[in-house]
Amino acid sequence: MLKKQDPKQEYYFEEGCYITEISNSMDDEDVSIARARVEEAQQTKWHYLKNTTERYVIVQGEGLAEIGDGKPLRVSIGDVVVIPPTTRQRI
Repeated sequence: MLKKQDPKQEYYFEEGCYITEISNSMDDEDVSIARARVEEAQQTKWHYLKNTTERYVIVQGEGLAEIGDGKPLRVSIGDVVVIPPTTRQRI
């Protein structure tokens, strides 16, 4: 199976970022992959996922990831941030 990203399907999401769904369908329920784009000098709203470990893979730019009550983490290209279920987060 091959799933191709369609950049024309990007939409603004209420958490404060732009989302392009890459793989999020009933034929592959074990994983959801999306591209999230945050405008320069902006941040997402605090949020969390209930039953899912979320991962941020930084593919462009740099910034701060805030996970739970920990101090902000400086992130840049190539970094992977792992966020456990029910842990508040923003980037």
